[in-house]
Amino acid sequence: MTRIEFFMQAPCQMPNGLQATSEGLWIVDQVTDDAILVDRRGRVLRRFFTESENASGVTFGGGALWIGVNGATTFRIHRKTDRHDTGLLKVDPHTGVTLAWHKMSGEGRDGIHGIEWVRGRIWVTRPGAKTIEIVDAKDGSVERVVNVALGRSHGMAWQDGHMWCVFTSDCVICRLDPRTGKAVQTIEAPKPNPEPHGFTIWDGDMLYCDATTGAICRVIP
Repeated sequence: MTRIEFFMQAPCQMPNGLQATSEGLWIVDQVTDDAILVDRRGRVLRRFFTESENASGVTFGGGALWIGVNGATTFRIHRKTDRHDTGLLKVDPHTGVTLAWHKMSGEGRDGIHGIEWVRGRIWVTRPGAKTIEIVDAKDGSVERVVNVALGRSHGMAWQDGHMWCVFTSDCVICRLDPRTGKAVQTIEAPKPNPEPHGFTIWDGDMLYCDATTGAICRVIP
């Protein structure tokens, strides 16, 4: 039987994306749009401002940090750097300086809720359309679209040729066939457990964050 246990409290108000790396665990805060790197004890190793707006989803690849941006934030005062658009923001993982911006259509797709780097491509959840788009990291062009059965798709993690994906409203984490989007395994994280949003796999541990409580939880299937 699946067990959900508390792992750490995020050092921010609304953690909405997770990405494990060799340096530590990256967290993106949807309120401040900061990127935060922590160790396994939850100690902040690095934190910096980014030019994202209404951030949801973070990944690491090609030597850079990538953040899913939804625009039109209601969580803070608008900044001069806000683009008010949906897209992928590429930033320097040491300074937060913007390296590239790939605008993406948000119409009918409910923006971007989760992203994951896979061999030079970024997989992007589009919850409104019930799809995952596979995007070329060089120019942001969509190369392929995978249909999924559930809505409100969120954080993702690539493992052994399959894509794990959180479906927040259904409180499930599904291992998907990357060709068809069909779920080949489903893990439930039912209430009253914290709600799953961002997701990553860190040294074998499945972790998700709850943007409401700020909890980061470990999933033990």
